[in-house]
Amino acid sequence: MEFSSPDGKRAAYVMYTSGSTGAPKGAVMSHDNVTHLVRWSVDAFDFGPGDVLTNVNPLYFDNSVFDVYSSLFTGATLAPITHLTATSPQGLLDAVDRAGCTSWFSVPSLLMFLDSLKAFTCEHAFSTVGRLIFGGEGYPLARLRNLFERFGERMELVNVYGPTECTCIATAHQLTAEDFEGEWGLPPLGRLLPTFEQMICEGDGSVVAPGGVGELWLAGPQVGLGYHRDPERTSEAFLCVTESDPPLRMYRTGDLVRQDPDDGRLYFHGRIDYQIKHMGYRIELGEIETALVACAGVSEAVALYRAAAEPPEIVAVVACDSSAPTDRVLRHQLRDWLPRYMLPSRFFFQPTLPRNRNGKVDRLRLAKEYESNPPRE
Repeated sequence: MEFSSPDGKRAAYVMYTSGSTGAPKGAVMSHDNVTHLVRWSVDAFDFGPGDVLTNVNPLYFDNSVFDVYSSLFTGATLAPITHLTATSPQGLLDAVDRAGCTSWFSVPSLLMFLDSLKAFTCEHAFSTVGRLIFGGEGYPLARLRNLFERFGERMELVNVYGPTECTCIATAHQLTAEDFEGEWGLPPLGRLLPTFEQMICEGDGSVVAPGGVGELWLAGPQVGLGYHRDPERTSEAFLCVTESDPPLRMYRTGDLVRQDPDDGRLYFHGRIDYQIKHMGYRIELGEIETALVACAGVSEAVALYRAAAEPPEIVAVVACDSSAPTDRVLRHQLRDWLPRYMLPSRFFFQPTLPRNRNGKVDRLRLAKEYESNPPRE
């Protein structure tokens, strides 16, 4: 199978970020970027003509790059799922079953949506699927445990991670029972794909001590060409870090990670842009969200910081299942996992959290709604 061409360095597509935390950016990706992703997917999953891949990811979302090109290059079948079908849990599972899908890839939110509506209790759920791949956002272990207990014995569950600017996937980790020994948190991001190099850096660009938390910088043939007609943002995020020929060029992901010094696995610790300073403490809002989802009755949660309030406060927007807890119960549960200064001051309950076009929780919409002038409890 041929994976390179004389025009490999040319742009193949422009993929715009979701804009969930700001103005969308058009990541320009090359032919070589795509072919290196496909080479890895073939090696990792051995796709071939006997496979049927799902395409529940919209084509304007970077997860779809994996769906489309992994099937196109290997002779596998691609089973497109319409947005309307995906909104019906039973309709979605029926479509996957009828198509004989062998591999599923989506954001965790979609799997959590199906789980919260008890869709997986159906005897024939994912009857032909042998591999569940998920990525694009964190999957709290408290929710992921349900999926693993139901499907872990008969199929692979694989957590993948990668920015749009690095062609969708940069790390992968196959779940095992050992990953659920803790009560909460996120599963490992796993190890880097073989073609990637990394640095884990402090804010000033210096490398953190082994086992320390810092921003992940990535280099390799899957790192894109920059942002479409945006040289300023390109120069901020795509950095030349050596004077070699050719120079080593790295992408600053904005993701905070830690690498286990013993096994080399990466662990996610949040986003730089989700960090706040509250009551003199530096806080990662993602840690609060992970603890919230571990609470009984909570299906999804977002933590927001109202810096302009008097006094400034952390608030939580929570979606619950049929056994909705009260804010008093939530505070009591959270004290088992979080220090007092990280506890939300107020809780706002919604039946579901809004989604952006990529299926992720729409943080920008929630921030606009709750941070400046939140509704009454």
